[in-house]
Amino acid sequence: MNNHNKTQKGSPLENVVHWFDLVYSQELLFRGALMPLFGTNWNGIVAVGLIFGLLHLGSGRKYSFAVW
Repeated sequence: MNNHNKTQKGSPLENVVHWFDLVYSQELLFRGALMPLFGTNWNGIVAVGLIFGLLHLGSGRKYSFAVW
């Protein structure tokens, strides 16, 4: 049984695959699903940007990450 917890680090390849998975899934959600739903006009872009920012406020992150 693998006792892999958050303090253990994976191999460099595992880290790259994990990073790619996170980035790609965010792009699919925000550009592939929410942008067409809200529209590609300025109102839709601002709405999706606000949702993106609000979702990045959790987990003890700094507000600068959400605003950026």
